Amino acid sequence: MSFSFGFRLLYKTLEIIGFVNRVQLRYSWLNKLKTLRHMMFHIFTAAGMISHFISTTCVARRYMPEFYQRLFEDITSCVYYFDCMFYLLNYDRIHALIKFMDTSFCYANDKVVTTCVRRMRLLFIVVLIRNTITMIAVVAETQKPVSQEEIDVLAELYQDKYPERRVPVRYWLPFIDESESWYFEAILTFAFYQFTMVAVMANVCICSIPMIVLVINAQYTILAEYVEKIGHEHRDEEGRRIRYTNIITNEIVYVEEEGRNQGSRRYEEKPAADIVKDNEIIYVRELSEQNEPRKQIQVKGDMAEEEYQQDYFRQVLQFHQMMMDFQGELLDMYHPFLTAKVLLYNLTTALCIYQVTSNPTSFSESRKFKVICELIGVAQGFYLICFCSERLDDCHGKLRQAVARADWGRSSPKIRKALQVLLTMAQTPNHMEILGGVLVISNAYYQGMVQFAYSFVNFMKLKMSA
Repeated sequence: MSFSFGFRLLYKTLEIIGFVNRVQLRYSWLNKLKTLRHMMFHIFTAAGMISHFISTTCVARRYMPEFYQRLFEDITSCVYYFDCMFYLLNYDRIHALIKFMDTSFCYANDKVVTTCVRRMRLLFIVVLIRNTITMIAVVAETQKPVSQEEIDVLAELYQDKYPERRVPVRYWLPFIDESESWYFEAILTFAFYQFTMVAVMANVCICSIPMIVLVINAQYTILAEYVEKIGHEHRDEEGRRIRYTNIITNEIVYVEEEGRNQGSRRYEEKPAADIVKDNEIIYVRELSEQNEPRKQIQVKGDMAEEEYQQDYFRQVLQFHQMMMDFQGELLDMYHPFLTAKVLLYNLTTALCIYQVTSNPTSFSESRKFKVICELIGVAQGFYLICFCSERLDDCHGKLRQAVARADWGRSSPKIRKALQVLLTMAQTPNHMEILGGVLVISNAYYQGMVQFAYSFVNFMKLKMSA
């Protein structure tokens, strides 16, 4: 089971809807059709977003509750579209990182790997269900009867001949009455198409960062288990003494202890492992698939144990450095989009809270339910980012606890000094940052964002009552 499962699932959905056109099919005519669909997808999406924005700024601004609702739709669609555009623009770099995860990450602990993949699947399903419910609420709101007062407001605002015919998305179409005849059916069909595409893009946008953090957290969990073993005698689940030759790929050698039969069944069950003799002459045999010895290394017993501990700690440091490099490369690539995404989440949260708390009582219950679903979706998406930032910081917490559990007394002075360096590195914060470190994403930042949203709502109430 691979950590890249979740990412491949996300980006496969973008390939299916036509957002990305990288996979080549067997027949050339099918590739041409895929290319045409890819071009039409972006043309329709861009045209719909531009038309909706013009309608918001030129028409809906005459009635503030409607303006804030349409502005929210503009911002969310832009967030989802440009967040997915990040994947398209960084296709090669992202797939290089996915390949690196498959080939270089540690899969030694099956329980941790399985738990991580299961959580990624659960996250994808939960977000998909939430997006589906929101989309159903938006569509159902246009089908529910509304009060005559609301119909009069919308009729005056949009100048429709049949104001009771409502579409979930308003576009700017000059010289066309959206409620007339087949215009209404055509616009309604296009709105359903756009909703479906936005729901898929929202899944990718919301799940991408949490899935990354789940993988990094799982790797730090495995790393912490190895750090705890520093200075301790290493044994497998059956109590047999072992030595690690590569902790990332979980390559080990078995140490033959005195009083045990060297020709036991233990060696036959694990032909790829090595058996070495303790306290005297130690030799390491690496066996090929044909069980033929490839090389031998001879060292003394006491000296071999000290050298092994140093080699083991060197493997731990290499594992930690690999994770730091991976996280740094990923966040450096994603930082510009993350900054825009977080700032726009601040604005959309304020807009949703304003609509929930300040909309006129004459608005229908179905519209209020739609706005509440949108608020839950925005709050969920932004909280997941802040929660993931906290989980990244917890990775260093796991590392600090693991260093404390290591056997410092049995470690050599060199290893103790190196442990102090590792502990110092683990004591630095590991939160995600934006604007050059000016804003640190955390639960405290999320709380401050909610307070800002309520301040915005109170300001708008005072402005409207003045």
